[in-house]
Amino acid sequence: SVGRHLVTTQEWRSFFESSDYDNDAFWTAEGRAWKNADRPKWSDLANSPQSADFAIPNQPVVGVSWYEANAYALAQGGRLLRFSERVQIMRGADKRIYPWGEPFGQGNANTIEESLNRPTPVGMFLTDCTPEGVYDMAGNVSEWTANEDSGQRVIHPGAWNMSSMASWPKASRLISAAARLDNLGFRIAKDGA
Repeated sequence: SVGRHLVTTQEWRSFFESSDYDNDAFWTAEGRAWKNADRPKWSDLANSPQSADFAIPNQPVVGVSWYEANAYALAQGGRLLRFSERVQIMRGADKRIYPWGEPFGQGNANTIEESLNRPTPVGMFLTDCTPEGVYDMAGNVSEWTANEDSGQRVIHPGAWNMSSMASWPKASRLISAAARLDNLGFRIAKDGA
């Protein structure tokens, strides 16, 4: 099964503040090296004044690297979505262009056209939802996926500061697994659930 919502700041903070965050069993070798390097912690970034609009409990968590997202998923008994799964969920059996169908239209997803200039609480854009009840597939924040290509990680770029063109189901971008961006979050999947 797939998470109906993106992982929220509150859910992430619970993991980050628990002993699970430091449990090496949930981290790849590369992720452990990243985590143990001298760099600002997520809490340092989230608690800075510039992050006030981005660290709200019911909004999707942002500022999380791929390594951290992957560790969170494993700690929850899940995994990150594969890019092909994400496309399939967004399009459905009827091969929709967007979760609601088409055209893109105004007010359907949190993209730059809405001029909100920040993430919104998960599920706030009721139209940005598949018939199966999976929210924020076209907008709000970009999403990490499990996929890797040429040493980089594949994301779906649809987000609050991206144009509607980034919301297409097959839109993708390659970025470093170490990236921590204010428009990038994730959701998890659980097999056999």
